[in-house]
Amino acid sequence: MGFPASKQQLFLVTFFQSLSLQQEAEIMKAIGCMEAMNLDGGASVALARKGRILLAPGRNLTNVIVVYDTEYRAPQDLKMSWQRFQNGDRPLDP
Repeated sequence: MGFPASKQQLFLVTFFQSLSLQQEAEIMKAIGCMEAMNLDGGASVALARKGRILLAPGRNLTNVIVVYDTEYRAPQDLKMSWQRFQNGDRPLDP
């Protein structure tokens, strides 16, 4: 997963053969990514779009990455929580 300097796109890339991290980094750079992250594969792989599961994970997931865009915007409370996190605010006590 990566994005170019403009931060106007998000690249989600799957490699169907084993590559070293160096090879993956070179490929991500070649397609224009300035920042990239290698994510776990295997039973953790899953994909959903517009509320529909396209690829179910092979196990229960404890963490996920959610991507919102201009058509499907993040909920307001999530935006506020992210802003507090970015500002270094402490979480509210339960």
